[in-house]
Amino acid sequence: MGRPKVFLTGGDNSGWALDWEISLTRRALDGSVEFCGLEDCDVVHSVYWKAVRKLPEERLDGKRVLSYVPGEPLRVLNAPV
Repeated sequence: MGRPKVFLTGGDNSGWALDWEISLTRRALDGSVEFCGLEDCDVVHSVYWKAVRKLPEERLDGKRVLSYVPGEPLRVLNAPV
């Protein structure tokens, strides 16, 4: 079996905290996974939970989804996007 195919998301292109998290995550996983687009991935890894909520649900079918949820997960998962 080859390396897991990972779609990495969650940055906000502001050059600040979330983009730094993406950079650190990419560096930590480099060589262990194959980065690819959403269509071809096995795993969706998001450094920000709201990025996952914005993805079409049908494109997540059959994929493992990882995301960091700070604070109180039950409260934030019920919050509007």
